Amino acid sequence: MAEQKNDIRILGFANYNRPVIRENTNRGWVTNGVNNKYFQYVIDRNQGSPTNASVNSSYSNLMYGKGLWSHDADAEKQVEEFNSKFSKKDQRKVLNDFQIFGMFAFSINREGGDADSIAEYAHLPINKVVPSVKDEDGNILSYWYSEDWDKYLQNKYKPVNYAAFGQGDGTELEIYVGKPYQPGKEYFADPDYAAALQYAEIEEEISNYDLSFIKNGMSFGTIINVPNSYNWDEKTKKTYEDKTQSN
Repeated sequence: MAEQKNDIRILGFANYNRPVIRENTNRGWVTNGVNNKYFQYVIDRNQGSPTNASVNSSYSNLMYGKGLWSHDADAEKQVEEFNSKFSKKDQRKVLNDFQIFGMFAFSINREGGDADSIAEYAHLPINKVVPSVKDEDGNILSYWYSEDWDKYLQNKYKPVNYAAFGQGDGTELEIYVGKPYQPGKEYFADPDYAAALQYAEIEEEISNYDLSFIKNGMSFGTIINVPNSYNWDEKTKKTYEDKTQSN
């Protein structure tokens, strides 16, 4: 009986690639990573990690509390006027964005074109807003809005430019973006838990692994034995590896 020889190889089915955060200057605007994808990375960590999602939700609720109000009689009228122009629902959204992303945005609608009067504030998802490149004095004079920055190159969701707060003529919407100072971050801010994002991803991957383990009948994996694969040439081996991993 002829001796069978097997060629054993280790197949790597998954590798971790840390997301590259890059402020890209293109067409007069700046995105938070390629096509603004860093925001989606943060969203995925909030949706995939139960610990991260729970902490973010708790902090958002604590920040909002019972809403904006005042004990001071003089200030109470101003607070009521502000709440009439900025709905509690939108205020919650702004605080939620601030907790998850470390920054937030809202639009300002001037009343009847009057530059000194504001008719309404409205929440804008910060992941859909990007700044224009700073001018020579270091000021951001406008912001761009797109429903999906990953698809604008496909002639979908064309970005629209709006003046920054205080830079408009009172006839159109203005955008205000709020963010804390962070060293080395000119245009964007990171969430305060940015250093823990990879651990949130680890929690996701452990959950995915455990679920896969259970669904596969408590099996850690499969060893595939191919008799006489020792005699295969490199092209045949590579083809077999590719088909195995794709299936």
